[in-house]
Amino acid sequence: MTLEHTTNRIFDALSAHVQSDKRCLVAIAGPPAVGKSTLAECLCDKLNQAKKKVGVLEVILLTLLRDSAGDSVLASVLIFRLLYFVLPLFFGMLVLVGHEIYGGAVEARLAREEE
Repeated sequence: MTLEHTTNRIFDALSAHVQSDKRCLVAIAGPPAVGKSTLAECLCDKLNQAKKKVGVLEVILLTLLRDSAGDSVLASVLIFRLLYFVLPLFFGMLVLVGHEIYGGAVEARLAREEE
């Protein structure tokens, strides 16, 4: 079964069961690296093309926050995600800038030596 075929089957099933002002939850589960994110992306694209409103939520966050620790859990998860994405990006930018400065200095030194 192809990705497009699977996406079309899910879209058709949703179209048959969902009315215009009703909400519907679609859960995609499976083992790692089988294409869950790719399928979700294709399905969101197809729903957006059909002018349907799409919201993508992390079920883990909703499960953790429903009638449990509440705001402290949300804050800690959000801080973790911020640090998980922002710190590596910042570190990568620093490495890139350092590499560019060093490369420029080496090129300038070589150009001066050639003169």
